[in-house]
Amino acid sequence: MQKLVRDRIPKIIMEDGKQPNYRKLDHDEYIRYLRIKLVEESNEVVDAQSHEELVEEMADLQEVLDCLIQAKAMTKQELREIQEKKNEKRGSFKEKFLLVTE
Repeated sequence: MQKLVRDRIPKIIMEDGKQPNYRKLDHDEYIRYLRIKLVEESNEVVDAQSHEELVEEMADLQEVLDCLIQAKAMTKQELREIQEKKNEKRGSFKEKFLLVTE
């Protein structure tokens, strides 16, 4: 199994007396694995059972988003501006509408 892990995970595994098999990704691989991790963390948000678990999974999701933003040389401000434009044009999700049929 191959998956992107947090920076300290190999060291933590070694401190447990095990020898992790890992390698450092190049930039393009890093972007690809961040996108895969984004889906993984999103699924964990969906599956969270308690408030505490939901908050923890959302924090993980935000960490992946922050790393992807940085890796793609974007800024949070740039994303915020695009988000605001989309909200002006199409709205947000705050009204809680569920489209049943179109």
